[in-house]
Amino acid sequence: MEKQTKTSPKALEVKLPWIESLVEEQKFKEAWEEIKLLEDQKKLADPFPIGHLSYLSAVSLYGLGQYQKAKEKCQEAFDIFKETGENARMAQTQYMMGRIFLALGNLRNSEMHLRDAISTYRRIGDLGQIIRAYNIIARIHFVNSDFKKAIETLKQALHLAEKIGDQKFVSLFSGNLGRAYTFLGQWEEAEENLLESLRYNQTPGNETSLCRDQLALGYLYLLRREKGKAKRYFEDAFQLIQKNGLERELAIYHEYSGILAFWEGEYKSAEKHYSQALQIGEKIAPCGDLVNQSLRLLAELEFSGKEYLKALFSCQRSLKASLSLGDKLEEGADYRILGQIHSALGEKQKAKEYFTKSINTLQEIGAKFELAFTYLEAGKSTSFDYYQRLGFLSNAENEFSWLDAKYFVGEVNLAIALLLLENEEFDKIPVFLSRAQTLFEESGEKNQLLKINQLKQNIQIAKNRKFFQIEKDFRSPSILTKNGQMLKILDKINQIKDSDINILLIGETGTGKDVLAKAIHFTSKRKNNKFVALNCSAVPESLLENELFGHKKGAYTGATCDETGIFEEAEGGTLYLDEIADVPLSVQVKLLRAIEEKEIIRLGDTKTRKVNVRIISSTNRDIEKEITGGAFRQDLFYRLNAINIKIPPLRERKEDIPLLIRHFLKEYGVKEELIQALDNPLNLQGFVEHDWPGNIRELENEIKRIVVLSGGEKCSFCMMMNKFKEKEGKEKEVKSLPDRLAQFEKEQILKALIITNWIQVKAAQILNIDESLLRYKMKKYGMKKQGEFNSA
Repeated sequence: MEKQTKTSPKALEVKLPWIESLVEEQKFKEAWEEIKLLEDQKKLADPFPIGHLSYLSAVSLYGLGQYQKAKEKCQEAFDIFKETGENARMAQTQYMMGRIFLALGNLRNSEMHLRDAISTYRRIGDLGQIIRAYNIIARIHFVNSDFKKAIETLKQALHLAEKIGDQKFVSLFSGNLGRAYTFLGQWEEAEENLLESLRYNQTPGNETSLCRDQLALGYLYLLRREKGKAKRYFEDAFQLIQKNGLERELAIYHEYSGILAFWEGEYKSAEKHYSQALQIGEKIAPCGDLVNQSLRLLAELEFSGKEYLKALFSCQRSLKASLSLGDKLEEGADYRILGQIHSALGEKQKAKEYFTKSINTLQEIGAKFELAFTYLEAGKSTSFDYYQRLGFLSNAENEFSWLDAKYFVGEVNLAIALLLLENEEFDKIPVFLSRAQTLFEESGEKNQLLKINQLKQNIQIAKNRKFFQIEKDFRSPSILTKNGQMLKILDKINQIKDSDINILLIGETGTGKDVLAKAIHFTSKRKNNKFVALNCSAVPESLLENELFGHKKGAYTGATCDETGIFEEAEGGTLYLDEIADVPLSVQVKLLRAIEEKEIIRLGDTKTRKVNVRIISSTNRDIEKEITGGAFRQDLFYRLNAINIKIPPLRERKEDIPLLIRHFLKEYGVKEELIQALDNPLNLQGFVEHDWPGNIRELENEIKRIVVLSGGEKCSFCMMMNKFKEKEGKEKEVKSLPDRLAQFEKEQILKALIITNWIQVKAAQILNIDESLLRYKMKKYGMKKQGEFNSA
């Protein structure tokens, strides 16, 4: 007895309408089960029903995400219909083949089959199917991240759908428009179109489309950080996915749920979702868009866990797939993550190149959210300098503000606050931190508010460390500094110390030009030879030439023997000419020749002598004004000024004052236990706030005076605390109230301008005044942007 009775040959034709109705209702799982029962009838039936069954098989398998099998069935159907001359059925299979190739990531073949379908539909006058084909072509533009072209095509198709009164098409195009608007950052239009599509698809028979709308809406709300709404839509979509066996939609669900988990800090859950999405993507279309998206998200997660090599591998795989698909959106996001990875690995040049590629790619396609996110991450990257990072963060704020993404605007302000902390610009931080806090409160982001509270504590600690603690590791053993300008100078010196190039040091009296000159010499290859210094202003004009070049016996009355000058004395080493601007013109000519020819002639002699010295000179005067006034030779200036180093005054390096005070106290014999009192910020407040017109020399003399008067006892610190109180009181008496208000106003305006990179509209917002009033105040106080910012 047979276990199963074979169906009669007519059963195929009888069953086909039922299967077709299941497919139309998008009940693909049920349809495929029915089709499998009819497989044994294919040999017994006529060609047309066999072709029709193959076509329905292709549609069902496509709906279930089994694209390779769907392609085989679709080809079977097309070959049959081509032989029978069934134009309508041929067009159907061409259209279906276009959809299948799109899902497989073969965009070129997809568009080719769709164009063939449109030609066939035109011959038979099927306007509805032409609209459908154009919808899929719009999808190809979508995958290529050409969202503007996709929207243009969809709007044309929507117009035709409204013209023929097909509400199902209207709903379809509304949903697709919503998806395209989402990626362009036009979130209001996206929500409006997606909700319209959702309302229609809630009617029976549209469960697959309904599921897609729910996923798209969930993703939109996720981007807007409306996480409660996003979760609800994802849960509703998941129920339909399970009910209908929708594999592609399941992969998308896992991607979106993974993003949600990642943003909530649930990294293990995020990894599980991404891995499941990737597994599904590799199963149904190994080169498709699901794979590159899942890999990119996985790379993002791995990067956040500091698994940089794993992240690099995942991101490179994603980029390869993105380039193959022509998926510009994912390509741009891949470049961003590669920029982050290489930045973390210390490969600054590569990081810069990838961030630039990301920005250019995302700008090209107009992907607002991803572009804003790239600006934010570039602003966090230490591969760029301070002002470049501020520029990126400013761009990020503009883009996120345009999107009305309040949470992300808060993230940008938090990033700016962290950058300012990194640069120790403490006075500018509160504006940005306060704005971030307000935005996080509005968004209900409790974790971010906790971060801000912790950051406030870190700022206070860093403030205290900057002004009231000494650090052991300095760039030069003879120079104590934590100041950014000074550290750059020391870096520059490190680069040029071993060359023979002449250096001109410019700085106010007491800034330590002589100390810097010695640091250059004693860290250079000339350190084993002499460092010879001459204060040009301290030697009378009549004796200066003799000091420089020496003399021959009998050169003048009293020249009883040959004597060398300092050029010869410094042979092989460094000659430091302090106050070079005071050298008289009569000597400048001979000094120029000595520098140019590297030879000198002693007074009273005719013999030239070769010299090998490195020249470092210094001045506290504006030497270019001296040239204009005819007091200094321009050609000599050019020889001395091969490298120009401007040393900042002490008032511009206040963070160094505690370091110097500790150093001088130790130098003058104060015990370490007494110096510990400096750990209290109040003990140094007056010293830090004072402008020190005499610079380091004045500070040293003051410390010396205090130590001498106090005998090195603890009372010296009382003197330090009280030193500036009387002076401060006098200043307050001298300045009128209007003067003090004007000074305060000027300082606040300058701070706001520096914070905003001199963007007046933003500075006005910080100050809470009209932009025209800000311009008036800037003109009143003569405030103009300089080539380089200084700390306010």
